[in-house]
Order: sequence, then C-alpha cells, then structure tokens
Amino acid sequence: MTCADRAGPGTRLIARRTSGLRAGLTLVALVGVATLAGCPSPDGRQPTVSSVNFTPKLVLEVNDEGFDWRRGPREDPGVTIPEGERAPTVDRGTVINIVNTGQREHWVEAGKSFDSGRMKPGERMVVALTEEITDPKTIDIVDRDSPEHKTQLNLVPQPGG
Repeated sequence: MTCADRAGPGTRLIARRTSGLRAGLTLVALVGVATLAGCPSPDGRQPTVSSVNFTPKLVLEVNDEGFDWRRGPREDPGVTIPEGERAPTVDRGTVINIVNTGQREHWVEAGKSFDSGRMKPGERMVVALTEEITDPKTIDIVDRDSPEHKTQLNLVPQPGG
C-alpha cells in the first residue's frame, strides 16, 4: 500500500461532509499528515525526540524567608551543595526543580538562564540549564517579589564536553 492509498478513502468521506473550500483545505491537510506520518524518510530513519531525563538533580525552594537548596531525587556526584550561603555547583545540562514552598507568590529570576514568572504557593517548575559555556559561570538568582532574597548557582561545562 502506498502513501497515496492510505489517504484515499478516509479523506473522500471527510470531504463530502464539509463545504467546498473547507473540504479542499481538509484534504490537503490530511494528505500531508498521511504522507509525513506514514512514509519513512528515504534513508529509513524516523524522527526522534531528544531524550532528556527531567528528574531533577537539584531543588531550589523559594519561600517567604528566601531560598533553600537541596539535592533532587536524581543522584549525581557532580552536583555539590556546600554548607551555609555558598552556591551549589552543577554541570551544564543539569535539571533543577524550582518549588514555591512559601505562603505567597514568588518570582524567581536568573538573568538569561531562566525566569519562573509568578509562582503561586505550591507551584513548581523544571529548568534544564542548557546554556553553552566553555568556562565556569556564576548565575545570580533573585526573588523579584523580595529583591533582598538572593542566591547563586555555579555552572560548569559538562565533563568531556
């Protein structure tokens, strides 16, 4: 069966149920979808989705008193969380979970690295640090709703990358 055969009968049935212009547009769309979905590329490869493990290595909790860092459920010896106020260190590509554990809204911003937008209490978001770097970089993080609440994150190039 060819790709043209796959699009035939079903598209005629749909086209009969619609008016002229809509029928033509529907037919073009369905044939295009059938062609793309049903026929492999000439070299036999199928499109794939990039595989990223979104289990966080690090969690940043924002609350009414400031920020707290803790390890995420995905273990990685490359992620360090020093005691006190010193910044954690992670590799490029690390996934971080940001969670609002406070009683009010917070807005976590880290320059061009990420921006959470307004987060309600209990909301969380996942950030993958994918910025291309060749040298270590310190990322300044601030709660836009409480600018006195600040923290940092050290980002280093991936080993061997």
